[in-house]
Amino acid sequence: MAPKRSSHTFLHWPLTLAGTLSLGVLLGATLFGHPTGQDKVAQNISRIQEVLAYIRHDYADAVDVDALGQSAIEGMLDRLDPHSAYILPQDLKMANAPLEENFDGIGIEFVLLHDTIQVVTPIAGGPSDKVGILAGDRILRVDGDAVAGVRISNAAVFDKLRGPRQSSVKLEVARPGVAQGLVFNLKRDRIPTKSVEGGVMLDKRTGYIKITRFAGGTDKEFEAMLDQLLRKGANRLVLDLRDNPGGYLEKAISIADHFLPEGATITYTKGQAAKYSQTYKASAKGSFQDGALAVLINEGSASAAEILAGALQDNDRASVIGRRSFGKGLVQMPITLSDGAELRLTISRYYTPSGRCIQKPYDSHDLAQYDDDLDERLRHGELFFEDSIRGQDTVRYQTARGRTVHGGGGIRPDVFVPVDTAANPALLARVEGRYILAGHASAYAALHKAIWQKAGFPAFKARFQMEQATVASIKARAAAEGIRASEAQWAAVLPAMAHAYKAAAARAIFGEAGYYAIATEQDTDIARARAAFAAPLARQP
Repeated sequence: MAPKRSSHTFLHWPLTLAGTLSLGVLLGATLFGHPTGQDKVAQNISRIQEVLAYIRHDYADAVDVDALGQSAIEGMLDRLDPHSAYILPQDLKMANAPLEENFDGIGIEFVLLHDTIQVVTPIAGGPSDKVGILAGDRILRVDGDAVAGVRISNAAVFDKLRGPRQSSVKLEVARPGVAQGLVFNLKRDRIPTKSVEGGVMLDKRTGYIKITRFAGGTDKEFEAMLDQLLRKGANRLVLDLRDNPGGYLEKAISIADHFLPEGATITYTKGQAAKYSQTYKASAKGSFQDGALAVLINEGSASAAEILAGALQDNDRASVIGRRSFGKGLVQMPITLSDGAELRLTISRYYTPSGRCIQKPYDSHDLAQYDDDLDERLRHGELFFEDSIRGQDTVRYQTARGRTVHGGGGIRPDVFVPVDTAANPALLARVEGRYILAGHASAYAALHKAIWQKAGFPAFKARFQMEQATVASIKARAAAEGIRASEAQWAAVLPAMAHAYKAAAARAIFGEAGYYAIATEQDTDIARARAAFAAPLARQP
C-alpha cells in the first residue's frame, strides 16, 4: 500500500520514531509558504546543524550523529501531540501491514510470547492451515535459522515468514503434548486479510457484524456480509466496533453511507490551515437505512471507529452501547520524505456532527500521562461505574432530535455496560493469553473435525461439552506456563472457560461463523444491545 498525501488517510498503530535532518528542509519547502515562516525554519535548521557540527568535531567522545538527529526529531514530535510520528523506510512495511487487503506469506496470526513465535490461529484456507499448523504451535526454526530464544523482533518475523508467492519455506514447530518437534514444508501464497467478521444471525430478526479495523477492503467485506444477513431476514443489526483501533477514514464514511440519509453530516475536521477543514456527508441511499441499529464500543474503540459511532449517535440513527471510547480524534497526513521515510503529521481534529471534539485532552509537555489514560480509567472506576467518567465537557451538545450528548474526549455511550469480570475472570484471561485454550481446541478439531462437520453445526451447538480430561490437560499446561491457581479458583472459572473452549473449538471446526455463533451467546454487551431494540432512543432535555 503506497502512502497517500491525503487527510482522508488516518492510521492509528504504535510506531517507532526516528529520522534525519532532511525533515526540517522538507517542512520548510512544502508546508511554510510565508517568508517569515521560511526564515524561522531556516534559522532553526542552521542552529541544529551548527550544534551537530560542533558535537561531531569537538565532543570528547565518538558520537553517532545520525542517532542524535533522530533524537532531535523525536524531541520535536514529543512536543506536538501523541500521534504525530516519523517512520523509517524499513519500518513502513510493518506499520502499514494491518491495513493491507492481502499479502504473500504463510497465513498465520502470531504473537511473540516468551521470546518465541506462537501461532494464535492459522488463517483459514492459507498455506499453514492446509498443512496442519495449529493454534498454540511454537515456531522454533525457519529454513534452519533459529527464531526462538534469540530475541527476534516483529519486523524480523515479518521478513522471515512473508515472501514471494509460491516460494518455499520450512518450519520446525513445537506442539504442546507432542514430544518430538514437527517439520512442515509449505509454499507461500496470497493471504487475504479480513477486517470484517461475524456475519451471524443472533435470532430470526437480528444480525451481527464485527469490524476489527478500517482497512483497504473493509467496505467491500462489510457490504457482502450485510447482504448475506439481509437475505437471511435481518431487519435489526448489532454493529460491533469494540477494540477497533481505526484505520482509513474513507472506509468508515462508506459504511456510514449504508445507515444515514443522503446529506447527513458524518464528521468534519478543523485545522489551522483552511485547506485542512472539511465536512464529510452521506452521499447515497444505503442498504440499511430503515432497520434498527445498535453499535458496540469500548475503551479500545478509536479514531475511525469513534467517527462512525459518533455519526450514528448524533444523527439519532443508533443506540451506542458499552463504555466511553478511546478519544483519538487527531488527523494525520502521511508525507513521504526525500529519504523514503514517512512523516505522519497532525493537521486537524475530528468533530462529530453535533460539534463534539473526539480527541481527549492531552498535555504536550507530559505525553506519558496520555499513555497512562486507560490505566487511570481502570483505577478511577470508570470501566465499572458510569458516574465515575471523568473529563466530560461542560458544554451540552444536541443530537439531530434534541437528545443531550457529552464531549470531553471519546464517544460516551447511550447505554453504559460495565466490564463483565465474571465472563472473563483474571485466571481465564491468563490462560487465553498463553493460547492454551486455542491450542487444545485446535488439537481436538484435528481429530474430530470430520465427525462434527458431518453432524452439522446445530448438533455441535446442542451437544458439545468440554471433557474432564481436557480440563485436566489445560490445568497441567497452565501450570507448566507458570500459572498458579487453587482448585477453588479453577472451579469458579470453569463455566466461563468451558464456553470459551467451545467457541474456540467451533472456530477450528466451522470457521469464524461458528465461533461467533457460540461466542455471542454469553456476551453482556450484545444482550444489552438486543434489549435496546425494544427501547427506542428517547428525547432528552
